[in-house]
Amino acid sequence: MLNKQQQKVVDSKSKNLLVLAGAGTGKTHVMLSRVSRLVKDGVNPHNILVLTFTNAAAFEMEDRYKSQHKRRIPPTFNTFHAFCYKLIVDNEKIRKLIGYTDVPTIPDEGQLKNIDIKVRQQLGTKLSNDKLQGKKTLSMKEQFDYDLYWKKFKQLLKIDNFITFDIMCYDVCILFAEDNPIIEEYKSRFKYIFVDEFQDTDSKQWDFVHSFNDANICVVGDIFQGIYAFRGGDSSIIKSLATDKNWETIRLIENYRSTIQICNFANQINIDAYDAYRLDLESIKEGDDVVVLDSPQTSFPNPKLFSLISEITSDTSNEIAIIVRTNAEVYAIKHILDSLEVVYNTNNDTTVQDCINILKSVLDDDYMVGWLSTKLNVSKYTEWVKLCSWDEDYKKFEKFHELYYNQMYIHNIINKVSIIRKILRTEDLLTYQKCMEIIKELGLPNIVINTTAIDPIDIVNYLIGIAENSKESNIYCGTIHSVKGLEYDIVHVLGVDGDSFSIRSEEMRNLYYVACTRAKSKLYVYRGGN
Repeated sequence: MLNKQQQKVVDSKSKNLLVLAGAGTGKTHVMLSRVSRLVKDGVNPHNILVLTFTNAAAFEMEDRYKSQHKRRIPPTFNTFHAFCYKLIVDNEKIRKLIGYTDVPTIPDEGQLKNIDIKVRQQLGTKLSNDKLQGKKTLSMKEQFDYDLYWKKFKQLLKIDNFITFDIMCYDVCILFAEDNPIIEEYKSRFKYIFVDEFQDTDSKQWDFVHSFNDANICVVGDIFQGIYAFRGGDSSIIKSLATDKNWETIRLIENYRSTIQICNFANQINIDAYDAYRLDLESIKEGDDVVVLDSPQTSFPNPKLFSLISEITSDTSNEIAIIVRTNAEVYAIKHILDSLEVVYNTNNDTTVQDCINILKSVLDDDYMVGWLSTKLNVSKYTEWVKLCSWDEDYKKFEKFHELYYNQMYIHNIINKVSIIRKILRTEDLLTYQKCMEIIKELGLPNIVINTTAIDPIDIVNYLIGIAENSKESNIYCGTIHSVKGLEYDIVHVLGVDGDSFSIRSEEMRNLYYVACTRAKSKLYVYRGGN
């Protein structure tokens, strides 16, 4: 069921549509509903391109779409990087235009480091990494050294037939922005472009999207959740569209996650934001007032921090997140949790999510390949993209198994899937016994089994429901960046407006906003410290 504004997004006929979607307002559901509406109205999925910012997000969106549209070919769900790399793999002319005769590979960190050392030695470059990454202002002399460094760096990359994601994305996006005839076939094909997390788009990615002059474009984002400026994310793009009369702007402000009190508190963080793009969240859930307290220094050892963490972790009935800005602060809190012998998560409970994905893989080899491919490292993933572009058979489990079974993580997952399938096929085991054996194999805590299911599909779906409600611990400890897109019953945000987390800048206020809007029922903010 969609609310009025969500339905407006789904039904909009605008050629240029900006959806300002606040935290917890169901943006992914709305995007997929709009895609579904287009397909229902007769748009060929082949003509729809949905761009996200992580391989996992692209896989999740495609899987959700497939679950709603059985036996239908899905639209193209890709990251910017994967889309550009597929073009290079598929199109020899594009490769030649950016300076490659063969399909280039993505170097790993060690290979990039070796090239960096060679360039520095040959040119005598003294520029810091921050300056080479464009994070600091350059003098005229430094600008000359900067240009020389990157020219040489690209030369050495090409000698080894390497290309980085950033260089690749930039070079391909330039072809689109300049309307190079070579890419006309792609502009003719994709008539509907969607971009998720649009607040994190950089200028070259926007030039790429904007170059589809004849396409219907729908971009979805929240200026207040722009926390990746250090990676090139440029919030000025979404701000400019919010004031552009050629774009229809629809706001999603009905928050389904947090209480009225939490939403009102979050709304005050960016109170001075320009009306054209600000979002004031609304909720119908009544709750407790947000608690603001003095923050102990997030260093270790620290008796006050120890006492605070001890008090926080005494609650075992709620999902709790303790979040800070830096990894150093996470390290300090982990020391205290360990000393208190408190069980906690620092990986967003990937163990439980893995169990869910394993169970889904038991039912579907294609799902398993799609999921496990997102677990490959950069070089292996791009190798997989290349092979799939050349031969559709490589998308099948047998090929994936042949190539990557020796990868430890993938090896373990495939073995678990095989064991669970064997358990389900065992005729002399009762349903209860099958469930207990599978739970043991997954490492889930023992629970009471209450199902009369006999069919293997029904048993697996029952266990997926159990896994979704199973947590190794009710406590998560991590950085604000690590909890983007997640939610918890109670959130404790430490070190706000301290030395490492001053909320005077827009980016830091956005981090603060993201932290606060993770809370569903209670929010505690600890100011100062550090």
